[in-house]
Amino acid sequence: TIYLNATAHILNEVYTTMTNNYNPIFASTPGLLSDLEVIARYTGNEQMLFVIGNGTIVPIGKSILQGATIGLATTIITLGMFTYYLYEFSYLDTYMMLLDLQNGNVLWSNSMRLGDDRPNKESFYTKSWANNLLYYFPVREGFVLPEK
Repeated sequence: TIYLNATAHILNEVYTTMTNNYNPIFASTPGLLSDLEVIARYTGNEQMLFVIGNGTIVPIGKSILQGATIGLATTIITLGMFTYYLYEFSYLDTYMMLLDLQNGNVLWSNSMRLGDDRPNKESFYTKSWANNLLYYFPVREGFVLPEK
């Protein structure tokens, strides 16, 4: 329970920091440092990557129907002078932060909204999501990526 509470507290702070563009306060806040120590003790890790995702999946048919309906209505109302359409689309917001559990320093972070893809398909995560979000992720010294 202590580990879960500490993790929830850190995840909440990661989300708040990333979505509001706040300066990270992990290293300067005793309560957060205490939570990081709990996580380090429980997992045996020195660093941890926290990943938070938030999004929506809109069926393609609904998106097209919604856009066409609004477009048709505005065209009729303005007698063809103006056409406006609005439609929902699928997207996924992702927030990532690599923290040093020993001192609370942020080692790396990234966030991105990916849309117009299909976040309910495996290929979304193995291709566009991973390529965009992990592109600048730090790698171990001496680790060589295979050539394409």
